[in-house]
Amino acid sequence: MKPSGSSASNSNISDIDKVSVPNIQLDLPSELTVDLSVVPWDRIKIIEDLGEGSYGKTQKGLLEREDGSSIPVAIKLFHSGAFDCHEAQMLHEADGTGGAPKLYGVTEGETQALVMEYIPGITVHKFLQNSTREEGLKVYHAIAAALANFH
Repeated sequence: MKPSGSSASNSNISDIDKVSVPNIQLDLPSELTVDLSVVPWDRIKIIEDLGEGSYGKTQKGLLEREDGSSIPVAIKLFHSGAFDCHEAQMLHEADGTGGAPKLYGVTEGETQALVMEYIPGITVHKFLQNSTREEGLKVYHAIAAALANFH
C-alpha cells in the first residue's frame, strides 16, 4: 500500500539517520552480504513519476521522519522479480560519495523498491542526448572515476 499525507521540510537530509527501522539481509553471494534498513511503505508518499526503464520505474516522493517532518526521496520501484541486490549494495557502500545518492533503505512486500536521496536535475541519458561528444566523454570519465572509488 502506498501512503499519502506528509509535508516537506527544509531540514538537513542527514537527519534521516534518526529514523528507526529494522534491518533486512539481502540474498547475495557470501562475499556481497550487506544489511540494509527497511523503509515501511506507510512512511512514503509518492509525488510524481521521474522515469521508467526495463527494470522498473523511478518516482519522487516524501519520506516521513520520526519527528513528523519529511524529506524528498527517489523511489526506484522494481518490476516483479527484478530487484537488483547489487545496485543496493553499491549504493549502500557508496554512502553518498562520488555523486551517488545516499541509500536510506529498501521496502518490503509485493512491490520492492530502493529508497534513496533525491538529487534534482536531469538524468544522464537526457544530458547526453543534448550534449556534444566532448561533454558526453567528460560525463563518462566522471562516472568511471566515481566507480573507481569502490575498488
